[in-house]
Amino acid sequence: MPGRYAVAVTDIETGETVGVNGVRPQLAGCSINYFLLLQVTRDLQAGRYALADVDALVRTTTWSSNATTALQLYRIVGGGDALAGVARVDTLIREELVLSNTVLNHPPAFADAINLRGGDNWLSANDANAALASLWRGDDLAPEWRSYLLDRLSMVEPGLNYLTGSVADAVVHHKNGFFWYPGGYVDNDIGIVRLAHGEREIVFAISFLSEEVPTRYGDVALARELIQLAVSHFLGR
Repeated sequence: MPGRYAVAVTDIETGETVGVNGVRPQLAGCSINYFLLLQVTRDLQAGRYALADVDALVRTTTWSSNATTALQLYRIVGGGDALAGVARVDTLIREELVLSNTVLNHPPAFADAINLRGGDNWLSANDANAALASLWRGDDLAPEWRSYLLDRLSMVEPGLNYLTGSVADAVVHHKNGFFWYPGGYVDNDIGIVRLAHGEREIVFAISFLSEEVPTRYGDVALARELIQLAVSHFLGR
Protein backbone atom coordinates (compact mmCIF):
# COMPACT_ATOMS: atom_id res chain seq x y z
CA MET A 1 0.00 0.00 0.00
CA PRO A 2 1.46 3.41 -0.92
CA GLY A 3 2.17 5.76 1.95
CA ARG A 4 4.85 6.84 4.39
CA TYR A 5 5.26 4.45 7.29
CA ALA A 6 7.24 4.21 10.49
CA VAL A 7 7.20 1.45 13.07
CA ALA A 8 9.17 0.78 16.25
CA VAL A 9 9.07 -2.14 18.66
CA THR A 10 10.73 -1.84 22.07
CA ASP A 11 11.55 -4.63 24.48
CA ILE A 12 10.68 -2.81 27.68
CA GLU A 13 12.68 -5.28 29.77
CA THR A 14 15.95 -4.71 27.91
CA GLY A 15 15.32 -1.35 26.24
CA GLU A 16 16.24 -2.72 22.82
CA THR A 17 14.33 -1.03 19.98
CA VAL A 18 14.03 -2.19 16.38
CA GLY A 19 12.03 -0.71 13.57
CA VAL A 20 11.92 1.17 10.30
CA ASN A 21 12.01 4.97 10.03
CA GLY A 22 11.77 5.15 13.81
CA VAL A 23 13.42 8.56 14.10
CA ARG A 24 11.47 10.18 11.26
CA PRO A 25 8.83 12.68 12.41
CA GLN A 26 5.38 11.79 11.07
CA LEU A 27 2.10 13.69 11.25
CA ALA A 28 0.87 12.88 14.72
CA GLY A 29 -2.91 13.15 14.81
CA CYS A 30 -4.48 12.51 18.20
CA SER A 31 -1.75 10.04 19.16
CA ILE A 32 0.23 13.03 20.40
CA ASN A 33 -2.47 13.55 23.03
CA TYR A 34 -0.75 10.76 24.95
CA PHE A 35 1.57 13.48 26.23
CA LEU A 36 -1.39 15.63 27.23
CA LEU A 37 -2.77 12.73 29.27
CA LEU A 38 0.65 12.21 30.84
CA GLN A 39 0.82 15.92 31.79
CA VAL A 40 -2.66 15.76 33.31
CA THR A 41 -1.63 12.73 35.37
CA ARG A 42 1.54 14.45 36.54
CA ASP A 43 -0.54 17.49 37.50
CA LEU A 44 -2.94 15.30 39.47
CA GLN A 45 -0.02 13.78 41.32
CA ALA A 46 1.24 17.28 42.15
CA GLY A 47 -2.19 18.40 43.36
CA ARG A 48 -2.53 21.06 40.69
CA TYR A 49 -6.22 20.21 40.35
CA ALA A 50 -8.62 17.54 41.55
CA LEU A 51 -9.37 14.23 39.87
CA ALA A 52 -13.05 15.18 39.74
CA ASP A 53 -12.12 18.17 37.56
CA VAL A 54 -10.60 16.09 34.77
CA ASP A 55 -11.44 12.40 35.05
CA ALA A 56 -14.54 12.45 32.83
CA LEU A 57 -12.61 14.39 30.19
CA VAL A 58 -9.70 11.93 30.35
CA ARG A 59 -12.06 8.98 30.01
CA THR A 60 -13.78 10.44 26.95
CA THR A 61 -10.49 11.46 25.35
CA THR A 62 -9.11 7.92 25.61
CA TRP A 63 -12.37 6.09 24.91
CA SER A 64 -13.24 7.70 21.58
CA SER A 65 -10.06 9.70 20.80
CA ASN A 66 -12.21 12.78 21.31
CA ALA A 67 -10.42 15.94 20.18
CA THR A 68 -12.99 18.26 21.79
CA THR A 69 -12.53 16.89 25.30
CA ALA A 70 -8.77 16.93 24.71
CA LEU A 71 -9.05 20.65 23.93
CA GLN A 72 -10.79 21.14 27.27
CA LEU A 73 -7.90 19.33 28.97
CA TYR A 74 -5.39 21.62 27.24
CA ARG A 75 -7.28 24.58 28.72
CA ILE A 76 -7.16 23.05 32.21
CA VAL A 77 -3.45 22.23 31.87
CA GLY A 78 -2.89 25.85 30.82
CA GLY A 79 -4.83 27.34 33.71
CA GLY A 80 -7.71 28.34 31.45
CA ASP A 81 -5.61 29.10 28.35
CA ALA A 82 -5.41 26.28 25.77
CA LEU A 83 -2.31 27.75 24.10
CA ALA A 84 -0.55 27.86 27.46
CA GLY A 85 -1.56 24.22 27.92
CA VAL A 86 -0.03 23.30 24.57
CA ALA A 87 3.17 25.09 25.59
CA ARG A 88 3.34 23.15 28.88
CA VAL A 89 2.87 19.80 27.15
CA ASP A 90 5.41 20.72 24.47
CA THR A 91 7.89 21.57 27.23
CA LEU A 92 7.22 18.18 28.82
CA ILE A 93 8.02 16.51 25.50
CA ARG A 94 11.16 18.44 24.65
CA GLU A 95 12.73 19.35 28.00
CA GLU A 96 11.58 16.75 30.51
CA LEU A 97 11.22 13.62 28.40
CA VAL A 98 13.96 14.94 26.06
CA LEU A 99 12.34 13.66 22.87
CA SER A 100 14.02 15.27 19.90
CA ASN A 101 11.74 14.21 17.02
CA THR A 102 8.34 15.07 18.50
CA VAL A 103 6.79 18.53 18.40
CA LEU A 104 3.41 19.71 19.66
CA ASN A 105 2.14 22.94 18.09
CA HIS A 106 -1.63 22.74 18.51
CA PRO A 107 -4.48 20.70 19.97
CA PRO A 108 -5.26 18.10 17.31
CA ALA A 109 -8.14 19.21 15.07
CA PHE A 110 -7.75 22.85 16.17
CA ALA A 111 -4.63 23.96 14.30
CA ASP A 112 -6.25 27.03 12.76
CA ALA A 113 -7.52 28.44 16.06
CA ILE A 114 -4.73 27.59 18.51
CA ASN A 115 -1.17 27.15 17.30
CA LEU A 116 2.08 27.62 19.19
CA ARG A 117 4.42 28.09 16.22
CA GLY A 118 2.08 27.96 13.23
CA GLY A 119 3.09 24.39 12.34
CA ASP A 120 1.88 20.80 12.43
CA ASN A 121 2.22 18.22 15.18
CA TRP A 122 4.95 15.65 14.65
CA LEU A 123 5.66 12.33 16.37
CA SER A 124 8.34 9.71 15.81
CA ALA A 125 7.87 6.03 16.55
CA ASN A 126 11.05 5.81 18.63
CA ASP A 127 10.02 8.82 20.71
CA ALA A 128 6.58 7.33 21.31
CA ASN A 129 8.07 4.05 22.48
CA ALA A 130 10.54 5.82 24.76
CA ALA A 131 7.67 7.70 26.40
CA LEU A 132 5.57 4.55 26.76
CA ALA A 133 8.48 2.62 28.26
CA SER A 134 9.01 5.45 30.73
CA LEU A 135 5.38 5.17 31.79
CA TRP A 136 5.63 1.42 32.23
CA ARG A 137 8.73 1.82 34.40
CA GLY A 138 6.92 4.40 36.51
CA ASP A 139 9.39 7.21 35.89
CA ASP A 140 8.20 10.38 37.70
CA LEU A 141 4.83 8.82 38.61
CA ALA A 142 3.87 7.20 41.88
CA PRO A 143 2.39 3.68 41.49
CA GLU A 144 -1.21 4.83 41.93
CA TRP A 145 -0.90 7.50 39.23
CA ARG A 146 0.96 5.18 36.89
CA SER A 147 -1.90 2.71 37.30
CA TYR A 148 -4.44 5.49 36.74
CA LEU A 149 -3.01 6.45 33.36
CA LEU A 150 -2.46 2.85 32.25
CA ASP A 151 -6.07 2.05 33.15
CA ARG A 152 -7.41 4.99 31.17
CA LEU A 153 -5.29 4.07 28.13
CA SER A 154 -6.77 0.57 28.18
CA MET A 155 -10.36 1.88 28.07
CA VAL A 156 -10.78 2.38 24.33
CA GLU A 157 -13.97 1.73 22.40
CA PRO A 158 -13.91 -1.53 20.41
CA GLY A 159 -14.01 0.27 17.06
CA LEU A 160 -10.61 1.83 17.78
CA ASN A 161 -8.90 -1.45 18.65
CA TYR A 162 -7.96 -2.29 15.08
CA LEU A 163 -4.18 -1.61 15.21
CA THR A 164 -2.15 -2.23 18.39
CA GLY A 165 -5.44 -3.12 20.11
CA SER A 166 -6.01 -5.97 17.64
CA VAL A 167 -3.72 -8.41 19.51
CA ALA A 168 -5.88 -11.30 20.71
CA ASP A 169 -5.93 -12.01 24.47
CA ALA A 170 -3.68 -9.04 25.23
CA VAL A 171 -4.08 -6.04 27.50
CA VAL A 172 -3.21 -2.97 25.44
CA HIS A 173 -2.72 0.59 26.71
CA HIS A 174 -2.77 2.80 23.64
CA LYS A 175 -3.61 6.08 21.94
CA ASN A 176 -4.94 6.28 18.40
CA GLY A 177 -4.64 9.09 15.91
CA PHE A 178 -6.55 9.28 12.63
CA PHE A 179 -7.41 12.04 10.18
CA TRP A 180 -7.64 12.91 6.51
CA TYR A 181 -5.62 15.72 4.93
CA PRO A 182 -4.97 16.63 1.29
CA GLY A 183 -2.00 14.26 1.15
CA GLY A 184 -4.09 11.26 2.20
CA TYR A 185 -4.93 9.54 5.47
CA VAL A 186 -2.97 9.51 8.71
CA ASP A 187 -3.59 6.40 10.82
CA ASN A 188 -1.44 6.01 13.93
CA ASP A 189 -1.46 3.94 17.08
CA ILE A 190 1.07 3.88 19.90
CA GLY A 191 0.76 1.41 22.74
CA ILE A 192 2.02 -0.97 25.39
CA VAL A 193 1.08 -4.60 24.72
CA ARG A 194 0.90 -7.11 27.59
CA LEU A 195 0.69 -10.83 26.92
CA ALA A 196 0.33 -13.69 29.41
CA HIS A 197 2.77 -16.47 28.55
CA GLY A 198 2.70 -19.31 31.03
CA GLU A 199 3.57 -17.81 34.40
CA ARG A 200 5.21 -14.78 32.79
CA GLU A 201 3.87 -11.55 31.41
CA ILE A 202 5.53 -10.29 28.26
CA VAL A 203 5.42 -6.51 27.82
CA PHE A 204 6.56 -4.48 24.84
CA ALA A 205 5.87 -1.09 23.28
CA ILE A 206 4.92 -0.74 19.65
CA SER A 207 4.19 2.35 17.58
CA PHE A 208 2.80 2.27 14.06
CA LEU A 209 2.61 5.58 12.19
CA SER A 210 1.28 6.11 8.68
CA GLU A 211 0.62 9.11 6.47
CA GLU A 212 -0.11 9.77 2.79
CA VAL A 213 -2.21 6.59 2.71
CA PRO A 214 -4.46 7.04 -0.34
CA THR A 215 -7.46 5.00 0.87
CA ARG A 216 -9.23 4.99 4.24
CA TYR A 217 -7.79 2.22 6.43
CA GLY A 218 -5.58 1.09 3.58
CA ASP A 219 -2.75 0.72 6.09
CA VAL A 220 -4.50 -1.75 8.38
CA ALA A 221 -3.34 -5.01 6.76
CA LEU A 222 0.30 -3.92 6.88
CA ALA A 223 -0.03 -2.71 10.46
CA ARG A 224 -1.58 -5.95 11.67
CA GLU A 225 1.08 -8.01 9.92
CA LEU A 226 3.85 -6.03 11.61
CA ILE A 227 2.13 -6.18 15.00
CA GLN A 228 1.69 -9.94 14.73
CA LEU A 229 5.36 -10.32 13.79
CA ALA A 230 6.25 -8.49 17.00
CA VAL A 231 3.91 -10.69 19.03
CA SER A 232 5.37 -13.84 17.50
CA HIS A 233 8.90 -12.65 18.22
CA PHE A 234 8.24 -12.05 21.92
CA LEU A 235 6.23 -15.25 22.39
CA GLY A 236 8.91 -17.27 20.62
CA ARG A 237 11.91 -16.08 22.57
